[in-house]
Amino acid sequence: MLNRWYDAHRDGDMEAARAVLADDCAIELPDRELVGFDAFLAWSRERAAREGPDFSMAVVDVMPGAGHVAALLDMRKGARRWRQVAVYTVRDARIVSIWAAESERPIDT
Repeated sequence: MLNRWYDAHRDGDMEAARAVLADDCAIELPDRELVGFDAFLAWSRERAAREGPDFSMAVVDVMPGAGHVAALLDMRKGARRWRQVAVYTVRDARIVSIWAAESERPIDT
């Protein structure tokens, strides 16, 4: 299920991403709290514009659990790299909440 979420974002298929996220999904990000896909999409676009074209993220690892899935993400902006951990609560094959935290310290390659 989490692979569908990331695949949809990578492919630019926002309707497929919307289908994976519960309508009232609570999303706690490092800089704000959001509810629902439209708020998440607006934040995502805002971040991409703020960070610029050399910003990217990639999934390093996915750690499944009972009712939760965690993902370790490699964040990049130019030569700078840092990590994000995101924990997804899953019910009935949909993401019902997301909590994410990012490191403040750059990582070396």
